[in-house]
Amino acid sequence: MSPTVFQVHESTDPALNDFRDIKDTARRREGTFIAESELVIRRLLESRFGIQSLLLTPQRYARLQTSLESLAPEVCIFVGPENLLSAIVGFPLHRGALALGIRTPDPLWSELLVGAQTVVIVENVVDPDNIGAVFRHSAAFGVDAVMLSPHCGDPLYRKAVRSAVGWSLFVPWCRLPDSQWPGLLSTLHTDGWQTIALSPDPRAVVLPRLMEQFGSTTRVALLLGSEHEGLTPEAMDQANMVSRIPMAGGVDSLNVATTAAIALYELARRNW
Repeated sequence: MSPTVFQVHESTDPALNDFRDIKDTARRREGTFIAESELVIRRLLESRFGIQSLLLTPQRYARLQTSLESLAPEVCIFVGPENLLSAIVGFPLHRGALALGIRTPDPLWSELLVGAQTVVIVENVVDPDNIGAVFRHSAAFGVDAVMLSPHCGDPLYRKAVRSAVGWSLFVPWCRLPDSQWPGLLSTLHTDGWQTIALSPDPRAVVLPRLMEQFGSTTRVALLLGSEHEGLTPEAMDQANMVSRIPMAGGVDSLNVATTAAIALYELARRNW
């Protein structure tokens, strides 16, 4: 059986409340998240997450229809013109496609480390575009898991999933509770991981030179800090290595997502 399709005629229809004013952070709901754009929805269909409902323009429904036929009958697909859907969601829906995904419980960090070789640990990064880009780069360079400090942004927030081009739906991740942050870093070091804090400090070892010390089987945890302050002193103290990306004089730092891409490229080169 196929999912149920409904034509949208009124923006005030209470059946559409899950999609109403989705830019309002106060309206984020426990247990669900929004996936935006046709490409991200296609990735959602392939991911471990379920789908509760979709809101589509007729053009996007026509393009996605074949892919949606495998969804369960209880999944509702709402189809309507762009101007009407825009009135529902609270902004111009130019991409013409939204899905309400179903969250799953976060795995334990110990589960993510089983068999892992490379992990990314992110502290206090809140911008959804940066969070999404970190996941996109992590997928591109074969990261096994991403771990988030307690106050990081949500990888399943609509803009983060869109910036990740859906890869935050695939790269395994968890959010650490306050009681385990940043103590996890010393635990990793004790268990044989090399925990590398990225810093613009000119005294830090240049990253390509540091990578020369590691073999292809060295387990590496890469630490990325917030957009403004970088890593906290507590996190820096728990890491067992500090490294930097060499830059031209006068430039003191890079965007955290750019830093992640360069550092993960250097890590991935170990296996090429």
